[in-house]
Amino acid sequence: MLRAEIDGNEKQWRHYLADFRAEGGCLEVMQVAFHMLTRRRFENTDALREVSRFVKSFNQVAPAEERLPPREAEAVIRGSLGEPHLLAAIDFELSGNITYKLFLALVDDLELKPAAVDRLLLGAEQMLLQVENSGIPLPFRDITTKIVVIGDDKMYWRMR
Repeated sequence: MLRAEIDGNEKQWRHYLADFRAEGGCLEVMQVAFHMLTRRRFENTDALREVSRFVKSFNQVAPAEERLPPREAEAVIRGSLGEPHLLAAIDFELSGNITYKLFLALVDDLELKPAAVDRLLLGAEQMLLQVENSGIPLPFRDITTKIVVIGDDKMYWRMR
């Protein structure tokens, strides 16, 4: 489903969305990939400032109905970067939808090509399998597990 949305393939996305909802899906792979992307994008920066700039840039170009609440969007990114306490006050569904939009925004911002997205998602999936087999929890798993993206029946707006 993620790959179809990234590619802009709405027909394929709708097919996967139906399966996702039928299975009561959650996007753990996307959550791990989001964490990997936040590290890649913000780890060697003045994170507080850069996170604020990133969210502000997103909201400046997004249509009004797609804009993110700045405080919550920054908290989602910073939670992934190691400040999970910031997520405590954010509604579960809001957090999931913000994470999904920010995941797509990071893919666009980092200008990931299809092969790089495939490697990212495969790496995230492998990390989840290793965790399940080892029993060692991911450091960010408590804040990201089982977030379900509710949304409506349309693909998200993209920065690209």
